Amino acid sequence: MPIKIFIADDHAVVREGLRLILEAEGDISVIGEADNGKLAVQQIQKLVPDVVVMDISMPILNGIEATEQIMNAKIPTRIIILSMHSSKEHILHALEVGAQGYLLKESAGKELIKAVRMVYAGHRFLSDSILRTINDGEIHQRKADSKENPIKTKKTYHNMQRLKLKPEKRRHVRFKAPENLFAALGNPVQKVGKVKDISMGGLAFEYIPGEKEDGSASHVDIFLSGNGFYLSKVPCREVYDFIQPAPSISGHVFSDINMNRCGIWFENLTEEINRQLVYFFGKHTTEMVL
Repeated sequence: MPIKIFIADDHAVVREGLRLILEAEGDISVIGEADNGKLAVQQIQKLVPDVVVMDISMPILNGIEATEQIMNAKIPTRIIILSMHSSKEHILHALEVGAQGYLLKESAGKELIKAVRMVYAGHRFLSDSILRTINDGEIHQRKADSKENPIKTKKTYHNMQRLKLKPEKRRHVRFKAPENLFAALGNPVQKVGKVKDISMGGLAFEYIPGEKEDGSASHVDIFLSGNGFYLSKVPCREVYDFIQPAPSISGHVFSDINMNRCGIWFENLTEEINRQLVYFFGKHTTEMVL
């Protein structure tokens, strides 16, 4: 029986290249492909491959989120993350949610076949370059911390799950945004800045005033820097925008740059965007803003 492989990557040329590498082996067969995380989860549930080769940066649902959904669904498959992201946080997060292998795209030609065979046999595979970034102790510690300290994110997630049943209330429950959460308003971008707080109903962020502000933006992009979470084209309208004076003590201004505070309200959200927002709150927020 050949090893059944599923490829998830948003670039067709990458998927084709991986297929050629894999199927050059006589006992490996690619049985399916997907160009986004949501489709990957759906197809993997249907096809049940032996091994999934998963990119991280994909639209709709990124590879780490897709991996977590597949693991939570108890699908009998093993997942190898194949990504250009080499940061310790990406690697540990992927392993934490259930990936059995991680290698970089730059070394895929040399190591992919070895990774597939090792993961298929029930072993973990980390490429040499990954092993130079992290060690076994960090992996075990990360998993132990996650298991022993479900912490506030779990409570937050369950709160948002309950709020899903009360749409008239969920819009007003605000959470303190992570330090690396940003928003870009409009296309072309009119305003980009750091998100201060966020709810299912909207968000507030601070930005440096620029020249492209016309107040007509109809959607906003929300993204976590260095994480991979990216929610694009969320329908919205701007509800306020005001200048915050630069800080001063005894009349001495520390900066001549005023930060604007912008508030936006989400509108006409699709079921998919609602689902991703709930997932975001469960994974990345811990503290309600009273």
